[in-house]
Amino acid sequence: IEGVYVAIPQFILSTHRFIAAADITRIGSTIVVSHEDVLTDAYDIFRLQPLLQNFIPILGARVLTQDSQYLGKVVDVQFDTETLSVTQILIKKLFSSIRIIPIQQIKTVNQKGIWLKNTNQKAITLDLTESSSTILQQLQEI
Repeated sequence: IEGVYVAIPQFILSTHRFIAAADITRIGSTIVVSHEDVLTDAYDIFRLQPLLQNFIPILGARVLTQDSQYLGKVVDVQFDTETLSVTQILIKKLFSSIRIIPIQQIKTVNQKGIWLKNTNQKAITLDLTESSSTILQQLQEI
């Protein structure tokens, strides 16, 4: 992760700014930065320009197997708060439970979706109708 976008509310619309990962001092229920001057327009950062020109949104992206079987859409991304590395994606198909896909299972990301490797590793399925303690126990077993 190069950084994060933040929305700054202004009257009716919001202004979007970028915070580079190196400027983030802590992540919890909020993101803490050293100073407000680290909020910048992403297009002002030269190394990000190729990424922005070929921007592929991950949230809402379709997830497919190598043989084009549709598994669902990305509803969340989990990352390591120390390294800001993506560790897994959470996907959901209409009327089904959330599935956790480790990042190592991803083969390709393009405009058409996220394609998974053929693997024998089974995705973890969470039943959100369970209590939060049961869900936490399922996650700790991963």
